Formats: sequence, C-alpha cells, structure tokens
Amino acid sequence: NVGIGTSTPNTALQVNQSTTVPLLVHRPSNTNFDPHGIGFSTRSDAVNGGLGDVRSGIFSDYNGDLFLAAATSSITTSPLTYSRLFIEGGNGNVGIGTTSPDYQLDIENSGNAVVRIHAGANSSASLRLKNDAQDWDVNTQTNDTFAIYNQTTGTQPFSILPNGNVGINNSAPAKKLEI
Repeated sequence: NVGIGTSTPNTALQVNQSTTVPLLVHRPSNTNFDPHGIGFSTRSDAVNGGLGDVRSGIFSDYNGDLFLAAATSSITTSPLTYSRLFIEGGNGNVGIGTTSPDYQLDIENSGNAVVRIHAGANSSASLRLKNDAQDWDVNTQTNDTFAIYNQTTGTQPFSILPNGNVGINNSAPAKKLEI
C-alpha cells in the first residue's frame, strides 16, 4: 500500500490532505479532444470506463465539463463516445445518453426511454412537480393506488385503484368510473 500524507495507508493508494484538492490529475497539453481524468481497465490495452473533464476539442467553452464513460474499446478512443453521464460545467445541465444536455436533466436513448422511481415494500414512489404556487405529486401510493395528488390543497383529484376503478375527486371509487 502506498500512502501520500499518511504512513498507514489502508488501500493500494491512499491520499490524505487537509486541502480541498487532495489529488490533481493534470495533463498540460490541450490538443484536439484531450480529456483529462482517470481511466479504469481490466487490461493494459483497453479502458473499460473513465471519469474526467473535457477542456478542449469540440467543447470550446472551457467550463470544466465532467463525464463518466463506460465500455471504451481502446485507450486512444475518445471516452466521450461512450459517455454515460455528462455534466456541463457552465450551466450544470446533466445528460444521460447525451453529451449536450439541453435541460437540467436530459435523458436520451435511441429506443424507448424509461425513468424509474422504485420504492421499497409498502412505500410510495412519487414525482413532485412544483412551481411558485402549486405542488403536484404523481405517485404510486402505499396502498398501490396510482394517484395525482395536490400537495398544496391536500386533495387527491385523480385515482386509479389496483382493480382498475377510476375516481375523479374520489380516492376510493367502488365502480369502474366514479366522479
């Protein structure tokens, strides 16, 4: 084990330092499409993944864009080709499946795209939509009911029970449709 700033390292490389940047990866040349970062590999001639920033090439804004890449085929292949998660340094937009996110969270896929929110047993999973005046939840409740819930007023204007019954302004419909 190698220790920097410690004489008792617990891992193959342990860096202990009281400054905010205990480890700096620096590559002084910024030639065409130079990513800076750390590669992960199971072989000496391939990179299986990496974490780094891009400060040149097609990204000319020098904002410190960050990427997490996976499954590159060669050390010389651009990791951005295989980027799985990308964070733009200038505006903080996060891209999954894209290196040019247009929104705070931009998920792209060439086929169907799915976002999953998975809760534990007997728990609810919710997506909260909020603006300056209103909070809405789209959720699966602890009783397995799908609901649109108005957090602002504490009401549930729409429900679909596990048996398929639909309620509008009725959270326990006894028929196929109750209004």
